[in-house]
Amino acid sequence: MIGEKWWWFRLASHLSMPIQQVKQMTSSSDFTNWMIYLNEEPNKFNALYMYLAQIAAEMRRSFVKHPKKVETKDFIIKFTSKEDVIKQKTEHSKSSWFSFLKFKRKSN
Repeated sequence: MIGEKWWWFRLASHLSMPIQQVKQMTSSSDFTNWMIYLNEEPNKFNALYMYLAQIAAEMRRSFVKHPKKVETKDFIIKFTSKEDVIKQKTEHSKSSWFSFLKFKRKSN
């Protein structure tokens, strides 16, 4: 399931409501805003995630030679969308070709 249908299911699940009810009460602009919100939600700050990252960091510190180099932020998972992954790969590919062909990129 992809596209708009998937987003309707995701919104209905988030609101704990039937899909038909969500579709009836949601305008197209609200639906677009919900898509943006639900896309960003996995990366928003969550106290539980921070607590678990701190526990993981403390556990790791007990096994490394230089425990002060272990940082909590290294244990927080960042979720990326498919579009972000494609942009990153495209940028990496462009950089590789530019350096291989010895072109200089224009600075913005």
